[in-house]
Amino acid sequence: MTDTAPHTAPGATREFFTAWKLYQDVIDHNYMVHRQIVEQLRAWTRRHGRDGMSILDLGCGDAYTVRSAMLDTLHHVRYTGVDLAAPALHFADRAFADSDWTIDLREGDLAQAVNVLDTRFDLVVAGHALHHLDNPAKQRTLTRIRKLLTDTGHAFLYDLITRDNEPRDAYLQRLLADADANWTHLSADQLAAIRQHVENYDFPVDLTTWRHHATDAGFADPDLLFRDELEHYAVLLLTPR
Repeated sequence: MTDTAPHTAPGATREFFTAWKLYQDVIDHNYMVHRQIVEQLRAWTRRHGRDGMSILDLGCGDAYTVRSAMLDTLHHVRYTGVDLAAPALHFADRAFADSDWTIDLREGDLAQAVNVLDTRFDLVVAGHALHHLDNPAKQRTLTRIRKLLTDTGHAFLYDLITRDNEPRDAYLQRLLADADANWTHLSADQLAAIRQHVENYDFPVDLTTWRHHATDAGFADPDLLFRDELEHYAVLLLTPR
């Protein structure tokens, strides 16, 4: 196991745990379709997973998605997780403590991490992370992900994805209206925090743009594994060309 977290200022720690409680509430109530995402990754695991495989998890947090889909079925996996939040990596480290997986947890920006990694992976997971990048950075990161994959590997992407040709502002308005109306287990302060984050840091694009990014990066046309009814989220599987 890897101890990755540096000493953190008390104010930053309080801020993290406030955001972490929000993250857990969103997962617990399936507001961002994590249950369906986990089921898609379980289905991938049944078809392609094997003991001893290697996984790169970008924006891993506490590795919830990978752990939920794979930890009880695969053994001796080599897992590398990257996240900006050191406390989240502590949670991941503790969650893997009793497993036989080899764990490498790295604190840092995923767009920078993919440029320094020199290991090839059987699976790269990027969850609710790439929409924080602008389009050129999305393209560069996807191109680097392709280089990090084995020839038979896959990239499993789940993220905020707009309707075709939908402007960012229109998508965010739909997303936030749904949160205000239906995310009823969240407090007013939590909903305000989501709005602040989404309006300042989220830059989703449509499926057509993702297809262009993928093919330009050296992937075949992506497979759309899942799309929610409100067309807020999608799961894509990318296969090297």
